[in-house]
Amino acid sequence: MCRKGRDNLCPGGVPQIAFDGNNGGFSEYLRIDSRWAIPIPDNIPSEKAAPLFCAGVTVFSPLLEYDLPPGTKVALIGFGGLGHLFVKMAAQMGLEVSVISSSADKEVDVFKMGAVKFIDENSKEELKAAEEQFDFVVNTSYHNPDWGQFISLVKPNGIFCLLGLPSKGEVNLPVFPLLYKQRKFVTSNNGNSESTMKTLQFCSKYNIVPETELFSIRDVNKVLDNFEQNKGYRYRAVVKVAGEFDNVNQS
Repeated sequence: MCRKGRDNLCPGGVPQIAFDGNNGGFSEYLRIDSRWAIPIPDNIPSEKAAPLFCAGVTVFSPLLEYDLPPGTKVALIGFGGLGHLFVKMAAQMGLEVSVISSSADKEVDVFKMGAVKFIDENSKEELKAAEEQFDFVVNTSYHNPDWGQFISLVKPNGIFCLLGLPSKGEVNLPVFPLLYKQRKFVTSNNGNSESTMKTLQFCSKYNIVPETELFSIRDVNKVLDNFEQNKGYRYRAVVKVAGEFDNVNQS
């Protein structure tokens, strides 16, 4: 995998951040392979760059992989931390993006970020009308939907791409909607070093940054409590570490 440029799929890979036994981004110093030392463009502030290394490259990778031509009809399921970046990127590529969401209060943001249509996930009528309307459907939500209903949105020979991790940890797919319409069900795992670099270059060129809420490391427990209580952020919570303890008296 590494020799093919698929270094994110290397069987000997060592996770660096947010895993037990490794301080990762909370380390004072971290030594890494130079191929993964990705420079941040000058016009992207650190707090905006941080989500691009995870959510950003996760949604940009399938756009690179499948190289959809301008005008392709694309649907996004789930308009959150990943989804809002997907809309911004796909719209900049000239794709015709529709958003399927259960959060009606996000409809204004959907259009502001470049989508052409909002579909209420709770409306059976709107979902029915959207059947076989899209060449490419991306799911970034974390709940367990009616997979047959969502797969029916894909045109024959189209692609359904899973990015969100279902809360139950499994996907039960109906075979006939896939087989008879020759639809493809695919997944994508974050991105390799090359796609990470391209994500930052693309976002720098077109001034695409995530919508974030910035918090001090002093408030990290409050941020985590809000997550536990299902109080989401629009659309990424970023914790600032540098300089937040400079004025603390050392004894």
